[in-house]
Amino acid sequence: MAARKKPLELNVSGIQIFNGVITGDEYRPELRGRQLMRTIEEMRRGDATVHAGLMAVKQPIIAADYYAEAGGDDAVDEQAKELIDFNFAQVLNWKAVLTKMPTMLEFGFSVAELVFDWRNVNGTDRIVLSKIAYRKQTTIEKWTQEDGTPGIVQCKTDGTSVSIPDEKLLVLTHQQEGDNWMGVSMLRSAYQNWYFKKNFYQMEAVKHERQALGVVKIKFPKNAKEIDKENARRAAMNVRANEQAFIKEPEGFDINFMDMMARTTSDPTNAINHHDRQILKNMAVQYIDIGSSGSSGSFAASNDQRELLEQQDQAIAEQIAAEINEKVVKAIIDMNFTVTDYPKWKVDRIAKDSVETLSDAVAKMTTAKLLTPTNEDEAHVRKVLHFPDMPEDLEVDRTIKKTEAKDKDAADDVEGSEEAEKTKVDASRKPVKRIAASVSSKDFAGLHEGLGIDTKNLGCIMLNAEALEVTKHVEDGEADLIPPTDDGLHQRGAVAERRAHVTLLFGLLRNGNI
Repeated sequence: MAARKKPLELNVSGIQIFNGVITGDEYRPELRGRQLMRTIEEMRRGDATVHAGLMAVKQPIIAADYYAEAGGDDAVDEQAKELIDFNFAQVLNWKAVLTKMPTMLEFGFSVAELVFDWRNVNGTDRIVLSKIAYRKQTTIEKWTQEDGTPGIVQCKTDGTSVSIPDEKLLVLTHQQEGDNWMGVSMLRSAYQNWYFKKNFYQMEAVKHERQALGVVKIKFPKNAKEIDKENARRAAMNVRANEQAFIKEPEGFDINFMDMMARTTSDPTNAINHHDRQILKNMAVQYIDIGSSGSSGSFAASNDQRELLEQQDQAIAEQIAAEINEKVVKAIIDMNFTVTDYPKWKVDRIAKDSVETLSDAVAKMTTAKLLTPTNEDEAHVRKVLHFPDMPEDLEVDRTIKKTEAKDKDAADDVEGSEEAEKTKVDASRKPVKRIAASVSSKDFAGLHEGLGIDTKNLGCIMLNAEALEVTKHVEDGEADLIPPTDDGLHQRGAVAERRAHVTLLFGLLRNGNI
């Protein structure tokens, strides 16, 4: 058999990297290198709409619930999972670390250095991740080390540089294409709108500055003295908008403000509002602009737009978790255990369940017997409603218990066996004085056949009577009774034989069927 050849990559991604510097992907010179970093800083720090949009995108990612999941069922798998839980909950401040990671959205990438240390975990010395140290995007000079090996070169505050190898780095990239570790900023496609909006603001400021005070107009009389003309000129030049500003007008002079025709100038407000909406739309958070500046929109439209944002945020959060699993979780586990199935750091659903939708779905599915509620289901509902957990001593046993009356096939199988029948009778023979049980006609297949009864329109029978002694009315009736229920829903219920030829009622049936 021929030896298997090692897979060979015939070409490269096509990203231009010169001496560790990524170039060539951006067509606007002012959005390359350090100039890009300065522009992004100006956009996110100096524009209220950009800031609000970024917060609307990032906060659901930060607020989501993250947790560790075991990779297998063995004891060592559970220990590995507990170590990851301990590392992120006790050693690291996960929420504080997480606030820096979404900066990859505005800058296109986020870089952190991994710092490991020894800690005592449940009496055992373990190597844990003690710090995920954020490295500011504006300080990254190269995407290789000085010797050309994988890593980065970071500029220090004293002007010197330091190389950090790839195995000590956690790099998150937004919309990475090939080997472009710088990614694409979420704000890049909104740059044009931000640029025009910025200039419109400047135009509006100049307009208010020039139009607010106006220009003084002086009309001299024919016989005006030169000294009066000079005084009028000087007064007009010194006009300021303050509480004591005035001009003493000599006789015959006409000094007033010109009509600047401000209403005839273009108002940039509509253009500014348009570019604001485009900036928000670029980040999929346009719903936060509904109702502002005269804009319209319905509650349903807002919900639909939020769903798109939630899907986007879910994908970003899962990308962060996947990179954590690849670079962080594997490193921690490999230094402490020998396992084949690694635990996973996972993110819960970011989208919040609608209480109304959830309750309707559960009610319909349960009624149609397509869903059997469990304790886990109740725990989920309590979580959605922000209710406290169910106390352990109050947990309900929701195990489905099948009776032989409900399982006709099983009853037929044992009917011919005298020993099985005797065992069945002995097991169900109990003292019967007052019976609190319930039974539905739906439990007896074929009960109404040949009787001309509309089974879709069944009512119920109530007998205002004392509890009946069934054994006096039915031969061997004590053995034929269906066991009473323990749910306590009725003070009085129904009793019936196991075979559907006699049914005695002395209360309201749970389903009101007979």
